[in-house]
Amino acid sequence: MADRDMTGTLSKNARKEKPSHADYAGSIVIEGRKYWLNGWVKESERGKFLSLSARPVEERTEAKPKQAARDVRIAVPNKRKKEASAYRTTVRQASCAARGYDWT
Repeated sequence: MADRDMTGTLSKNARKEKPSHADYAGSIVIEGRKYWLNGWVKESERGKFLSLSARPVEERTEAKPKQAARDVRIAVPNKRKKEASAYRTTVRQASCAARGYDWT
């Protein structure tokens, strides 16, 4: 899709796995800002229609860093089990923060 203002595309969603997933997916540019666009085919008394939702591209990219951090194992000599566990948790938090992941 060209990034021209007030234009976009919407095509059949090839990644649809559940009935709740959008039937169509695409993107649109409005006032220089890109949005993800989803569409569901619905039916009413008047016939079929397309229900749409739009969300800024930034929202989708922010959700990605919430992946689980890799498990970091560190041998801590002469420490009790609770202290070692707390230490590993602290190291995981620091590791996540360094990679930009959200530790929650």
